[in-house]
This record gives sequence, structure tokens and C-alpha cells, in this order.
Amino acid sequence: MNDTNKKQLGNILWAIADQLRGAMNADDFRDYMLSFLFLRYLSDNYETAAKKELGPDYSKLPEQQRIAACLTTLDDLITAQSAKLSDLKTHQKGLMQQLFPSENLEEGSEK
Repeated sequence: MNDTNKKQLGNILWAIADQLRGAMNADDFRDYMLSFLFLRYLSDNYETAAKKELGPDYSKLPEQQRIAACLTTLDDLITAQSAKLSDLKTHQKGLMQQLFPSENLEEGSEK
């Protein structure tokens, strides 16, 4: 990339930044963007730093995916069992109402 292209790119980027900034104070926008860029830097370099610090204790992505899949399966089973329990409680309530009808129903049927 030659100097002319770099200047054009710089001018375009500044114009975009000014357009994004809108009515916001330039200093506030700068602080916001620097914070955003720092978070992006941390995000991009987190895995490398974690591997360096933790060494062999750092879990690999496939292992993390297997753990996540296992936890998701367990969550699905718990959800299904909860739904089944709720259905059984509803069924039990219906059976109990058949076995022990309320007095209001008996009075209504006698009339």
C-alpha cells in the first residue's frame, strides 16, 4: 500500500469516525473507542495468555465442547423430567377429584 492509499484510507476512516461520533464530544468518543479497542485486544489475546499461564491445565476446545454437550444433555433431561412430573401431578389431581368429588358437585347432582 503506497502513501497515497494510506492517506485516503486514513481520511475515510476519520470521516467514518466523525459520522459515528455524531453529536458526541470528541474526547468522550475517544475514551469510548479506546475502551472498546482494549476489550477487543483482551478478547483476541485471552486464549494465548491463558495457555501460557495455565500450561497443560488449560482445557482444549474439543474437551470444552464435550463438556458443554454433556451439560446441555443433562439440562434437556431435567427439563423433560420436570414436564413429566408436572403432567403426573395434574393427572394425580384429576384422579383425586374423581375419587373424592367435592360437596358442590354432589349437591348439584342431587337436585
